[in-house]
Amino acid sequence: MPAKVMMNYGLWSPEDNRFDASRWFDSGMYRRRSIGTPPEVSADTMLRNKPLPITRDMNEDLVATAGVALEYDFPGVNTDSLISHPPQLNQRVRYWLSKFDKPDKPVDLYNLFLELEGQRFVITFSRDGQTGNLIDSNSARLISVDQQADAEYVQIFNELDEAERRRR
Repeated sequence: MPAKVMMNYGLWSPEDNRFDASRWFDSGMYRRRSIGTPPEVSADTMLRNKPLPITRDMNEDLVATAGVALEYDFPGVNTDSLISHPPQLNQRVRYWLSKFDKPDKPVDLYNLFLELEGQRFVITFSRDGQTGNLIDSNSARLISVDQQADAEYVQIFNELDEAERRRR
C-alpha cells in the first residue's frame, strides 16, 4: 500500500492545515513538486500533469483579470488601452503550479505575460482545479530586465515574443 501524501492547504500551519491528498496523486492528475537545494518534496505545492487549456474564448476574462490585478497592485498604470483595445492573451499564458485552498479543493495557478505601455507585467491568476473556473485571486508583478530575480520571466517574455513573430 503506497504511503499517504499529506498536503497543506490554505494558509500554511503544520498543526492544523494538513490532509490526506493521496487520491489526487494516485489518479494521475497531479504529481509531487520538488523545491530548494538540495531538492525537497513540497507539502504546499504540486504540479498538474495536464494543465487545463487556455482558449481564445477566455480572452475577455483574461483581459478583465489582468485589468483588475493591475488596478489593484499598480494603480498608477493606465489600463485604458488594455480594456478598449484588448490584445489576444490566450497564447501569453503559462501554467505555474497548483496547491490546495481547502481539503480536496485544488487550485491551479497560471502566469499571464503582458506588455503594457512599454512595461512588462506577470499577472498570476487562479483556476478551480476541478471545474477550470477562474477564481477571484490574482496579482500583478512588474518585471525588470535588470533584476536577477526576474531572469526567468524575462526569458519567457522573449520566448513568447519570438513565437508571436513566427505566427505572423
